[in-house]
Amino acid sequence: MNVKQQDFMAQATRQNLNKEQAEEKYQIYCRLCQLEKNIDKDEMIALAKRIKPIIRDENGYLHWIEYSNIKNSFLWNRYFLAPADNLTIVAEMTTYHDFAYHGLVRPSALEILSQLPDNLKNRVTAYEVILPCSNVYAFTDFLLNRHILKTVFYSGDMPEVVACQPVIYNPYE
Repeated sequence: MNVKQQDFMAQATRQNLNKEQAEEKYQIYCRLCQLEKNIDKDEMIALAKRIKPIIRDENGYLHWIEYSNIKNSFLWNRYFLAPADNLTIVAEMTTYHDFAYHGLVRPSALEILSQLPDNLKNRVTAYEVILPCSNVYAFTDFLLNRHILKTVFYSGDMPEVVACQPVIYNPYE
C-alpha cells in the first residue's frame, strides 16, 4: 500500500467506513484522478460541440441553454435558447463533481464529458444533471471531495441555434 492509499484509508477510517467501503471509494478516487490526468483538450472540445447541457425550467420542461466555457458550471444558467423537445433517454449514470466549497454545486461539461463512457460518445447529444435533493450534505462525499450526482444522457436533434454556440476550453488561452 503506497503512502497516498494509506492516507486515503486513514481518512476513510475516520469517517467510519469499513475496509470494503474504503477500498471501493479509493478505486473511484483513482479512476477520477486518472480521468482528470488524461483529459485530451481537443477531444473534450469536439465532444462539447456535439453534446450540450440541458436544464429544466420551473415547470419541469427541458431547455437547451447558452453555455460556452466547458470548465465552468452550467447548472445555474437560465438563458434558454430553445425547448429540448423530442429527446430520448439513452443512459443514466452517476457522475462526480469537484468542489471548492461543499455548499456550491457546480458541475461542468468537462467533468461530465470526461466521465462519459466511450460507448455513449457517438450516441448522445444532450445531458441533464439531476440534484437528488435540496440537502447538499446528502450528495456530498467529503472523502472524495466531490458531489455525487445523477446525469441523464439523451439522443435527438439539436437545434441550429444550440449547435452554433462557441465552445471555450480556457478563456485565458
